[in-house]
Amino acid sequence: MDAGERLLYTDRSLHGNKPPLPPIVCERDKIALKEVQNYIKTELQKVGCTTPGPDDRRYWIYSTAFSKLISKVTVYKDILSDIKREYEDCIAALKTGQREAKFLQVKIKTLSSLPTTVNGYQRRQKELENRLSILNSENQRLENTLNELLKIGEEDNSSTGDVDNINVEDSVAMTTKTEKFEKRPIPGLPVIDWTNEKTLKSAVENLNSVIEELGKQKKTLYVPKEKRDEMLQEFKEKMKEKEQLAIDCAKLKKRHKLLKMANEAAREYKELALHRKGGSLSDYILKKVTNYSMKRESSLLIDSPHAGFEDDDPSREKEAEMILEYIEKFNELFYDGEYANAATHAAISPRGVLRAMETFLRFKEVSINYVGTPTPLFMFAEAFMYSSSAQNHFADEEMSYECVNCALNENRPDMVLHWVTQGCIKSCKAVADRLCEYAESCTQNKDSCLAAAQKMYSETSGCKILAASLLYKIGQVAGMLDYTHVEKFTRETYFELLKQCMDENLVWILSRTTPDEYSASDDSASGQSERYISYQSPLPIPLSHSLIHLIQVGDDGKILAVQLLDQIYNGQKVEKVGDSDDSPLTASDLSKVIYEDGQDAYDNNDLVKRRWKAIAKECENQDKFELAMDIHAAIVVRNTISKALSVIAEDEKEQFDYYT
Repeated sequence: MDAGERLLYTDRSLHGNKPPLPPIVCERDKIALKEVQNYIKTELQKVGCTTPGPDDRRYWIYSTAFSKLISKVTVYKDILSDIKREYEDCIAALKTGQREAKFLQVKIKTLSSLPTTVNGYQRRQKELENRLSILNSENQRLENTLNELLKIGEEDNSSTGDVDNINVEDSVAMTTKTEKFEKRPIPGLPVIDWTNEKTLKSAVENLNSVIEELGKQKKTLYVPKEKRDEMLQEFKEKMKEKEQLAIDCAKLKKRHKLLKMANEAAREYKELALHRKGGSLSDYILKKVTNYSMKRESSLLIDSPHAGFEDDDPSREKEAEMILEYIEKFNELFYDGEYANAATHAAISPRGVLRAMETFLRFKEVSINYVGTPTPLFMFAEAFMYSSSAQNHFADEEMSYECVNCALNENRPDMVLHWVTQGCIKSCKAVADRLCEYAESCTQNKDSCLAAAQKMYSETSGCKILAASLLYKIGQVAGMLDYTHVEKFTRETYFELLKQCMDENLVWILSRTTPDEYSASDDSASGQSERYISYQSPLPIPLSHSLIHLIQVGDDGKILAVQLLDQIYNGQKVEKVGDSDDSPLTASDLSKVIYEDGQDAYDNNDLVKRRWKAIAKECENQDKFELAMDIHAAIVVRNTISKALSVIAEDEKEQFDYYT
């Protein structure tokens, strides 16, 4: 009888069949029980398994807690340990069974797919057998062909009595060599792709494309050395022909000059009537021609003392050969990838033979897929511009635009500004337009790019309006007015400027600026104001005329015109009161502006009245009824004042006529 049975027997003997009393729990057991419960709760929260259910982590937590509980008791430790061990063995057996079941399921699936695998291997076997049969038949065909060729060679050798007959050993060696050549690995392909038909086809296509490209390069990039010698000889012949033509031309010019002198001498002889004095015409002509020849020879000796040795210069004979060698050196540097050296070499080429658009296009082509900065195209553009001033071979409009476009694409506006300052770029509209386009996208260098573009516009014919509009856009209003006066803008030209800028402030400036005010703003010490004395400026432009022009431009012009009138109506525009520089600024009044509008020799009162009525109608169309009413009232006031002034003038005239 073990300890558990003895304890149960003793309990029954003491109490009989009565239910046992609840156990008396001591303080030590309470503490132990509380520790175990806290341990279980804490561990479950750590691993995140608070929800009841089958889980290995919960199992290990409760197993550990059970072990701790067993360690706390003394009487039931053995039986509880046995119970725990039995449970663990049972659970381990269940887990082992699950693992074996999974393994058996995988094995069953593998066995079930075995027939499919066998069928696949059988099909692969048939495919390889078919390929093997094809290869055997091809080998047999090649062997038959080789035997036939050997027989034909033996027959030819036997018929001609040639000693060098092909024996069996040579045929075997040839066959072995052929087989060895055919069995060597394919370069660039792994072994696994040797039997892949698609990979082999793509490799053949690549090889064909490489062969085709090499053939094109052979035809276009390389020529035989004999061709170079022929070209050199032809070049020398052309140079000799050119020298002979130059000599003939000099002789003809000399003869023409002598004949001209003889003709002039004959006319002079006739006018002076020298034949009456006893002198003959031939002697007079001979004397004039002799004097001219002596003067010419003395001047030639003074101006060019070494002219007689120019034809004997050996460098002229080698010039053609040097140019060809220079071009060959450039091609070598270019195809070796030394683009920086090639660009410098082309930029400083003799006679500028490589400073052409064809060279630029070659650098542009290789720069498309070039990785890195700067690109070969920018290298050539930089070298081209730096060598322009040194060789006096300045770029034309097309080359200037391409170089500037390349530099701006590389985000190097500083280089473009340097070229413009040094005068390496030819001023043209295309370059200026490209600078304006870049200035819109790059705010950091906007002012400098616009200033350079304005300089090019001002130096290009037909771009004066664009130059003036750029001056206004960069805030140089005084400079814009100075430029328009220098270029003698007419009223129509100012209207084109308004159309280009479309700004209400410019309309206000042109309508309030007078030539006197503008001349006073200039530096009197520089003498710039003197040039306006002889030129009648069209400023100020009547405000009604400018507004009518804006309304005729389109919807944007109509909105701009009404917006300017609204600003004047609300007192947002200011002007000087008086002619001095210290005159105060006051808000402009619409009635005053309308009254003072057109008070010059260009427009009469009726024309100004019709303009303001059209402007008022446009204000009504844009729902500016108060503004339109104010304009109509100002027109009535203007007409009334004009009539009153005309009546007063007539009365004064009558009084003057009466007293005189």
